[in-house]
Amino acid sequence: MTTEEFEQFVVNSARMGIADLAYSVVGLAGECGEVSEWYKKAVCRKSKKYTQEMLKLELGDVVHYVARIGAYFGWSLSDIMAANVEKLEKRQNDKHDRADYGVVDANRSIQRDSVPEEYDRDTR
Repeated sequence: MTTEEFEQFVVNSARMGIADLAYSVVGLAGECGEVSEWYKKAVCRKSKKYTQEMLKLELGDVVHYVARIGAYFGWSLSDIMAANVEKLEKRQNDKHDRADYGVVDANRSIQRDSVPEEYDRDTR
């Protein structure tokens, strides 16, 4: 599926209209909470019931609400992604900004060692 096909699906299947920005923002917050809850249960509690497939579905819900908010403002997912890349590239090139974010190695997070091997993409 392309981003354009997904955007069309979101707009055409919206039970609450795209013009309801509050619904989209609260929905996004709720779905981000679901991703956090997955991490808590899958990684912190080591529950095998919470699979990577479940995480993928929750992330899909996050993207759904991002697409809704983008549609409200007239932005495509491609517009949002391009703006994010531009912002992150600027941040990577700004040594002062990197220090503010506690970046010690651009390829690894400070919390990286706490992720179990089965969820660490570098060990799969």
